[in-house]
Amino acid sequence: MISPPDKRQALVIGAGLSGSAVAHSLAMRGWSVTVLDQASGVGAGASGLPAGLAAPHVSPDDNVLSHITRAGVQATLQRAQALLHSGTDWALSGVLEHNLAGKRRLPANASDHHSAPATAAQLAAAGLPPDSPALWHAQAGWIRPVQLVAAQLQTPGVQVRWGQQVQGVERRGEHWAVTDAQGQTLGEGPLLVVASAFDSLALLRPLPGFAVPLNPLRGQVSFGHLTDLSEAQRQLLPPFPVNGHGSFISGVPTPEG
Repeated sequence: MISPPDKRQALVIGAGLSGSAVAHSLAMRGWSVTVLDQASGVGAGASGLPAGLAAPHVSPDDNVLSHITRAGVQATLQRAQALLHSGTDWALSGVLEHNLAGKRRLPANASDHHSAPATAAQLAAAGLPPDSPALWHAQAGWIRPVQLVAAQLQTPGVQVRWGQQVQGVERRGEHWAVTDAQGQTLGEGPLLVVASAFDSLALLRPLPGFAVPLNPLRGQVSFGHLTDLSEAQRQLLPPFPVNGHGSFISGVPTPEG
């Protein structure tokens, strides 16, 4: 077991959802955190999506993934409540999960999971037939990732340095050091957190003993303004997010309206 460093200083590579979250958590515990990111500002990567969902994974055997996501959703919603504005940055709207593949079944004892079979009224509000297999997640909702990232990076004790092209990671005695393409040191500290999505693989692969697989996943998002729809069309939109093979969210405020 590796002992924690004497100096409570951390270096984080990546200023997206993961990097900003760990920086916030460490800073709230008294750490001094420096975050490095190659972008010029908040929300340059996948964390820049206009909206996302915080909803749990469910399984008949209540497996490890279900436990992790349930705890993660709870922590995310608590942080959103503490840092963001409800109704404009996030909302505890609940989420209806259209169970298209038939794989998302609740365990026998799910009384404490805040998830249940969707009611007839919820199915109707989502525009689904009354016999559609679906679940209702009460402790779930939509969130604007950029707002959460920005708020977490503004935590006292967190310093962000933009435009930092990290190319290498190495151990120097008791410290970790990160370098650019010319070998110049960009940062150094006793604790290093790598949270740079798929780019993490190139940074960590040369290190001895690194064997964690990372796979890139492509995604697609389409969005438009409610003002482009007629009143009759807007009336057909579900009042809460619906997910299944993909997600549908309506009524999320944006800088453009």
